[in-house]
Amino acid sequence: MASSSKSAPKTFVGAITLCGLLLNAASARADKVEPKGKGLAGGALLGTEIAVVSEAVAGVQSPWLYASGIALAGGGGAVGGYYIDKTNQPGLSMTMLFAGMALLIPASIVYLDATSDDDEPMTTSETPPGQAPSETPVDDAGAALIELKPDTLRVSWVPPVQVRQAYSLAEIQSYGVQQRSEFLFGLLGGSF
Repeated sequence: MASSSKSAPKTFVGAITLCGLLLNAASARADKVEPKGKGLAGGALLGTEIAVVSEAVAGVQSPWLYASGIALAGGGGAVGGYYIDKTNQPGLSMTMLFAGMALLIPASIVYLDATSDDDEPMTTSETPPGQAPSETPVDDAGAALIELKPDTLRVSWVPPVQVRQAYSLAEIQSYGVQQRSEFLFGLLGGSF
């Protein structure tokens, strides 16, 4: 019986809170969505992404060409989005903004893959079959955004991103797979 008397104040507070929420629910309403700026921002994002992806597919390596393409296509998309905002069709403006935000990460991955140096040697060492791997310690500094070690905690301000080959030469020869690139983003790493 004593435990039910202790929970009575909590039940009372819960009931009062529920009543207050239910009384305010009647005054809830959805305002009309204004297209102000949504089409402009979505158009700028879409224009930028179209420029980046098309330049990456074309094999562009120069950062200046990427910058000029981004400026021109992003500006053109922003102007187009501005005039779409003027048509007072919030659904179209919201769709442009949603599509621009949804395609931001894939376009960034395509850009990073296209501009990575494929001629650089891989960071992992290949050990021929029948030989023991070398005992040299691997320097994994910067392998993750947050590094936990027994005596330190390190947080990177720049997230580590790697685009590298997915398969080793031995895996390609053994399994007959085609070489592909992989995108790595380390969030948490450490040793215990």
